[in-house]
Amino acid sequence: MKPFRLRSLGVAAFFLAAADTTQATSINLEATVVYTASGDCTTSTGTPVLVTAVPAPNIGCSASITCTETPAGSSLFPATICSTTDGTANGAFINTNLPAIFGSSPYVVVEAYTAGQLCAAAQLSGITTYLADGKCHKTDTS
Repeated sequence: MKPFRLRSLGVAAFFLAAADTTQATSINLEATVVYTASGDCTTSTGTPVLVTAVPAPNIGCSASITCTETPAGSSLFPATICSTTDGTANGAFINTNLPAIFGSSPYVVVEAYTAGQLCAAAQLSGITTYLADGKCHKTDTS
């Protein structure tokens, strides 16, 4: 009986995988990567404290590593990167860009979707990623 159950579980898993309705719609993103040192920002070698990404479907995205302290005196240096996502944890932004940006440093990803809607790529309103090293980090001026 045990082999039958194992086969049954395998068949059930196959049908669940085949019935996966995850949409693979690509969405263009504009991501702001915030560093606390200008040198880290311009060379993209430091670890950022915050990465925020928003859909940029019609506007497009202009990458920038000018890293001007914004606002002045804040010790926050933003850079802009361009990416795509399919709105899932398997998307390029989460699987490729964030590991490259944070390196071996731990981080937490929070995806936000339009209120009252499904967690579908078309409803993605933003992705916020925080450095999660157990320390307090300034991420904005408020």
